[in-house]
Formats: sequence, structure tokens, C-alpha cells
Amino acid sequence: EALKRIHEVQEEIRLKNMLLGRIKMIKRIEKVHEERIIHRDIKPDNFLIGTEATRDNIYIMYSNSLLDG
Repeated sequence: EALKRIHEVQEEIRLKNMLLGRIKMIKRIEKVHEERIIHRDIKPDNFLIGTEATRDNIYIMYSNSLLDG
């Protein structure tokens, strides 16, 4: 029973972290749009997460050919 509860808690933590990451992605897109930049290729591959010291940061990658505005 204890192992089952540990597994459930781990799943809850993973879900919470995933949702927090998605919220950060949405906020990044909002910030880009506030700067009057339109990113024409939004997909998971274009988001990067920082490492160790910056692991809470989420970056949007793009090339100039994908931008309007």
C-alpha cells in the first residue's frame, strides 16, 4: 500500500511540473506577442529548458525566416 501511494505522489508531482512548464510556455508566447512578434512555427521542438542553474527558464527558439512583424 505504501509503495502504491509513493507511486501516486510521484505521478502527481510529474503532472504538476508538466503543467507548470506549459504555463511558462504560454507566458513566453504572450511576451513575444506583446513585443509585436509573431512566431509562425510554434511547436514543442522550438522550446528549450535551461540546465542546472537556469532549469526554471523556458526559451523559445526561432529563425528570422519564421517571423512576421
